[in-house]
Amino acid sequence: MIRFRVLFPWLVGLLIVVAARGAIWSAIDVQNDLRLARRPSVFQQGMKRREATRISSDQWTEFQINQGSRRVRVMTNAVVSRTDAVVEDEILRPLEDPRSGWRYGVDYELLDLAKRPLERSTYHFRSQTDQWVDPETGEYHFAISLDQPGVAVAQTKVMQFTPQATNHPCYLRLRLGRRDAAVESVYVRVFDQVERPEHDREKTWARMSTRQRERLCANSVFGSELLSIDERNELLRLMWMPSVKHNHFETETLFFLDDSHEMQGSNSQHQQSDAGPEIAGVVVDPQQSVSYCVPREPGNLQIVTSMVIDASSSIDALKHGGVTIQYQCGVSADGLSRDSVSDVGGVVNFPVCGGLLTLKSDSSARALVSWMPSELSESSAAVPIELEPQLGRSRVYLVDDQSLVFDVHTAADQATPCKLVLRIPNDAIFDVEDQQGGVSVFEDALARQKDQGSDVTVRCELFNGFGRVVQTYQIDCSPSHATLDRLDLFGRAGAVSLPTIRYFQLSSDI
Repeated sequence: MIRFRVLFPWLVGLLIVVAARGAIWSAIDVQNDLRLARRPSVFQQGMKRREATRISSDQWTEFQINQGSRRVRVMTNAVVSRTDAVVEDEILRPLEDPRSGWRYGVDYELLDLAKRPLERSTYHFRSQTDQWVDPETGEYHFAISLDQPGVAVAQTKVMQFTPQATNHPCYLRLRLGRRDAAVESVYVRVFDQVERPEHDREKTWARMSTRQRERLCANSVFGSELLSIDERNELLRLMWMPSVKHNHFETETLFFLDDSHEMQGSNSQHQQSDAGPEIAGVVVDPQQSVSYCVPREPGNLQIVTSMVIDASSSIDALKHGGVTIQYQCGVSADGLSRDSVSDVGGVVNFPVCGGLLTLKSDSSARALVSWMPSELSESSAAVPIELEPQLGRSRVYLVDDQSLVFDVHTAADQATPCKLVLRIPNDAIFDVEDQQGGVSVFEDALARQKDQGSDVTVRCELFNGFGRVVQTYQIDCSPSHATLDRLDLFGRAGAVSLPTIRYFQLSSDI
């Protein structure tokens, strides 16, 4: 009895130690499980990460605007609820997008230093999701994702302000407005366009790598080869900086597949960035067409198509779906054109010479478009060039007595803005190294062009759904010798004028 009384406290202490040890290990296991659940997937690990702020409908989120900012840009991403994919008729169904996109509004206020309102309005957006299926695993991935279960992130939609010099705003307030029931929340990223503190006029465009130029021109209408000297200098001088957030709200990490989905210029534009996962070809959606700018050189075009399972595709469409190929030549005098239908899963080859290529599909399909110059077609070592679609823009060449037709998509309840940029290229291509009496052939040709005159008139017509002309515009372009700039095209030098820009408001019947 005495011995038990002596051992009892030791037994109680041992039980307490064992229980505490078990509780500690259980807590560690729970913490590890939570960490693994919150850890990005293997697919997300190869994507770009950006911090975004969640805005609510009952409270304003305030950002500070830099006094030296030229523009203020707000990137918005709607987060929509989604149910887990189900198997129906042996077809894995992804998230179904409404044809017109999910609708949501963002209320904004521009305030002065004393926080008096200078401007107050609402931006209305429509957005859809970009998603594709992994043929090996059958899983659906989104171009933009959020590390939360049961939700999907829609495309990036942008609102932009140009502050007035006389009444420059100091603060920007954002609040979530009216939205569809499926839209759970909206995340925003706010940037100011300011002058680079390390801006050095000694840093020239020629010293930059091709990747750096592409990063700078990510949000430009034209690529780096068609930018004027003034436009290049502006890109080198200005940069996008994240705005300072005043009040504290929930922030999350958004994962972006590539720069086209991210749609932002940041302070790391000059730096090299890790590329996201490579995807062969692009998805041709049955509701929208995909346009490609064909190089302005004779060559051969190859189009490889394959089927992609999509929620909007019926069983019959998947069995009998086809890709419509429409090619409009923009530079050849023989009027080369093609309008044919290719079965999904086939390969099409035909000669091209500049112009516009448009692909349409009855069901979701993946298309890989590549181009090979005619002079290299016989070479066994030549590798075809993969063409990228024009995301939100098309750059093609117009010639006399030929027209180019573009499909436009308008919203049902609001006007859709349209921007048309015209430049005049020099038809003659010269060798930069050629010299005649100390004056280059290039400069001499520009002088002759100035003397002969190079006025160009472009006629623009807007049609309704019945093919009738609704509006007509006539745009005159008159470049001078001083407005011409050099253009590097396949290792040779040409000329291109400064842009002539026209803006249109497209109504719902266009």
